[in-house]
Amino acid sequence: MMEEWNNGGEVNTIFGRRSMRQHLLFLAAWTLLIAARSAAAESIVCLGADESSGTSQAVVVKGCALVHTGQLLPTDKDGTVIGGTAVDAQLAQLLFNLETVLAAAESSTDHLVKLNVFVDSPATALKVRSLFAKRFPGPVRPAVSWICTPLILPEALVALDAVAVVPEQSGPARPSPK
Repeated sequence: MMEEWNNGGEVNTIFGRRSMRQHLLFLAAWTLLIAARSAAAESIVCLGADESSGTSQAVVVKGCALVHTGQLLPTDKDGTVIGGTAVDAQLAQLLFNLETVLAAAESSTDHLVKLNVFVDSPATALKVRSLFAKRFPGPVRPAVSWICTPLILPEALVALDAVAVVPEQSGPARPSPK
């Protein structure tokens, strides 16, 4: 980009005529924006990302706070399993529950780095894997471990626990909940 400074301390750029101060402020703001976006993108590195399953072999998290969930089940607030025998319906409820927990921790499923998925059968694992490919299209895909086991609620087909990044918040720190 060619810039020409005149004797009046102004520069002609592709953005028009600016004073030196305006030009420097613009460049500083642009640099901060790029640095912030790059830092967020660079804090999560997916290794061996697999588009067909929406997962990664490993995820590296650099310099961020993490939230670790307990095991979540596809239940409503009363503890009733939702979805009957339909894996997709149970997974939808389970992901809703996950999103709710992560939101309370000021995170989201967009920041997932690790899932431990508990299924009642290999057939359920294949179905959940297929649904994950649609749910986690990228660029961040969590590392996933699959555990085939009887679940604590016999009517549940799938359960999970998760680890997600808690993005940095701009603004004053909030006190921890008691």
